[in-house]
Amino acid sequence: MVTGKVTDESANPLLGVTVKVKGKIAGTTTNADGEYSIRANNGQAIVFSFIGAVMQERVVGNESVINVLLKTDAKSLQDVVVVGYGTQKQSDLTGAVATVDIEKTLGSRPITDLARGLQGATPGLTITTQSGDLGKSPRIQLRGLTGSLNAGGGAKPLILLDNVEIQDLLMIIQMILSQFRY
Repeated sequence: MVTGKVTDESANPLLGVTVKVKGKIAGTTTNADGEYSIRANNGQAIVFSFIGAVMQERVVGNESVINVLLKTDAKSLQDVVVVGYGTQKQSDLTGAVATVDIEKTLGSRPITDLARGLQGATPGLTITTQSGDLGKSPRIQLRGLTGSLNAGGGAKPLILLDNVEIQDLLMIIQMILSQFRY
């Protein structure tokens, strides 16, 4: 078992750094303190990667603690777009990508729920509710009525919160409210 801490150039711990044994699919990520733990044998290489940082490989020797300092790679951030699970170079991306600044969008107007707050926030995103009742799941369509994710077959868009799939936008509000209950 190899453990350690991943920091940036200012000695700040990095949360969410991907830590994998080279050639293996499974891996782990660093916690809020930049700490990780992974099974690796002597001679195996551990790969540390993080968006906006130079990837590093460290070969496991006799040590059980490997601390890593990741240096910033600012030029790579201009060409990267974060999509669902992972990243793609901007030149390889097909289709349209839109970003919603949640603080600016939701903080500047009164809303009753997240779905109503996202209505009209970005081109190509249509959110409608079947009734005016609060607590009803909204209908989410991307790119209009024909050819949207909801056209035929009842397919639904993939909604991720911290890389975990959620079934409904209303679940986000329920998760937030559950933190404030006694």
